[in-house]
Amino acid sequence: MTIYSLYIINKAGGLVYQNDVNPGLSRLSANEYLVMAGTLHCVFAIASKLTPTALKVSTPSLGSSATSSITSASNNSISQLNSNSTILSNYSKGALNPISNSNTSGLRSVDTKFFSIYIFQSITGLKFILITSPNGISGNSGGDLNKNAELAESVLRRIYSIYSDYVMKNPFYSLDMPIRVDLFDQKVTELIKSLS
Repeated sequence: MTIYSLYIINKAGGLVYQNDVNPGLSRLSANEYLVMAGTLHCVFAIASKLTPTALKVSTPSLGSSATSSITSASNNSISQLNSNSTILSNYSKGALNPISNSNTSGLRSVDTKFFSIYIFQSITGLKFILITSPNGISGNSGGDLNKNAELAESVLRRIYSIYSDYVMKNPFYSLDMPIRVDLFDQKVTELIKSLS
């Protein structure tokens, strides 16, 4: 597994953290990093408008026997509920509880023959972007894109946990500003090296 870069983009589309882990990569200028972050933010926003909503329940009017529909963005299946039903079919993780999985809409991954991009959005709109080799995480041979996405999301959730512990609990950090916390850098580097 090769992780090339990690980026964190705030909810307004500004780049607040950039770490090019692989020393063999050619470096971009500061302006190019900002343009890339803004572009990824815009593409994510457009993709989230094209994706069905994570939870869409229409309530029937009184005395009506209308049906409510719940749309799951993770597998785009539609389940029908009668007004007296209590069991859902085709339930998927995070479909009814948007808090449990905040990355239910928008762009989650881009796979090319040269690299893969994985995006995790927190509940507050912060985006964690991981750029890896095309074979994904843990040396998966690229054949199973769903497994790659699950492994990448697991890594991004761990990075989000490190962010919560070392950046958000830092009294000197201002929200949506560039992250300059040495302990955060150290813990992210340790995590990435442990995955190699």
